[in-house]
Amino acid sequence: MFKHIFLSLPPSPDKSRAASGISRLSRISEKHFTLIELLVVIAIIAILAGLLLPALSSAKKQAQKIKCTGNMKQCGLAINFYTDDWKGYFPPVHGVNPYSSPAPATKEWWQYLDDQNMKREYLLCPADPAVQEGFDDGIVDAYDWSTRESYNWNGMYSFGQKKDFLKDSSKRLIVSERADSGDVLNHQGYPAFKAVGVWEGKIKKDRHSKLSNYLFVDGHVESLNFESTVGDRSESRNMHFASEYLGSYLP
Repeated sequence: MFKHIFLSLPPSPDKSRAASGISRLSRISEKHFTLIELLVVIAIIAILAGLLLPALSSAKKQAQKIKCTGNMKQCGLAINFYTDDWKGYFPPVHGVNPYSSPAPATKEWWQYLDDQNMKREYLLCPADPAVQEGFDDGIVDAYDWSTRESYNWNGMYSFGQKKDFLKDSSKRLIVSERADSGDVLNHQGYPAFKAVGVWEGKIKKDRHSKLSNYLFVDGHVESLNFESTVGDRSESRNMHFASEYLGSYLP
């Protein structure tokens, strides 16, 4: 009788198969959880990149501005050493290409400053695209990226002028940043002895975050908005113009 009872009981479950099924479910759950984790990590990285890239770009621009400022200060030192050595006279300036062959007898203004430790590298702004390798490869012109400078000489100081005649050299601009296009790419100066509207297109007005660097005759450098350098554009308010040399703009 008891034998029949035991035979009629349902078979006991296969514990090993149950354990195997639980293990498979666990592995599947683990895989899904790992994928979610990966997506979360990717999302966090994307958010951090979005926050960091603008900061890195801003830091790069700030570094370029600092380098440009340092280069201009070196130019200012060399110019002032030159005027000290040459009884107050500024170096000559002209538009002849010194890299042509055969080389002309005349030189660029900064090449007169060799004795004052002037170097061409001081005339290059790292934020200036027109001096970067390959900027105008294949274009036949007087200058290209390998021979061009980033800075423009103020024509007010091109005609045998003396620094001693200036009443306040800390308020007179002698070097500005060159524009990125036009004939100014092949010329080293701008005619500030004329009305502002004639030459302002030769100046880069926003090289460094809406500002550009300017070198003053006394050797200091400032980052300024262009309009603040010309004031109301009259001779008396224009820092590019030296009223000690001219009474009014030339036509």
